[in-house]
Amino acid sequence: MGEAVQTGQLDEEFRIVRPDNATRWIWVRGFPVRDSAGILRRLVGTAQDISARKSAEEEIAQNLDRAESAGAEADAFRRTTLALTQNLSMDYVLDTLLQALLKLVPCDSARILLVEADTRLFLAREVQTCETNRRIPKSPATFEAKDSKFLMHVLAGRNNLLIANTAIEAGWAGFKGFSHLLSWLCVPLVASQQVIGLLSLGDSRAHVFTQEHLRLAKSLAIPAAVAIQNARLYEQAEIFRVELEERLSDLERAQKELREVQQGREMS
Repeated sequence: MGEAVQTGQLDEEFRIVRPDNATRWIWVRGFPVRDSAGILRRLVGTAQDISARKSAEEEIAQNLDRAESAGAEADAFRRTTLALTQNLSMDYVLDTLLQALLKLVPCDSARILLVEADTRLFLAREVQTCETNRRIPKSPATFEAKDSKFLMHVLAGRNNLLIANTAIEAGWAGFKGFSHLLSWLCVPLVASQQVIGLLSLGDSRAHVFTQEHLRLAKSLAIPAAVAIQNARLYEQAEIFRVELEERLSDLERAQKELREVQQGREMS
């Protein structure tokens, strides 16, 4: 207002709170009224309620943000799915999956647990950004899902699980290997109607994960499960190929030795 008195111009948008506590957006425009000597005597103008326009602008901005986010998300999933199908090596698939997972859902701990037998899980891959000094075990850690109601909830029930604050969750303190996490998100990996593993995400801070993070993890779990299943089949095929080559080699060696024996008899 002080500036308007000096310049004779007023053009401002601001919010007001009405007696009924409703908030409205107002657009005020003012123009100078001067006397014969050119001295500014007063301002005249209008005050217009532009709440509807502001609401529309906000909605448009939100829709544009959602569209941009959806486009970026779709592109990320496309690139991830393509990467997961480019190489059937299990190591490559697991590494690619964790990289994509951490880009979509940043957190302190990301793990891929694969089913070994019934309710027994082994740690196939892990990234711990909050424990840089942690020693990497020579062999994968194993977990018995029956020892944890949280793992059984996901594994047996094929349910997604998001715990915003584990500090108030009964039984969490005894959850071996996970008790240090204050936020936890877990999604099953399902292929051919079977749970073949779990995607586990955790953070040392509470209330880190949202329903949007859960949706992203669920979406990524679909191509991830297929890629892991294909990598397992590829590994099995490679084992059979190596065994077949060894047997063929043994057969050729035996045939060669047999021919040598027969040639020796003929010469004698």
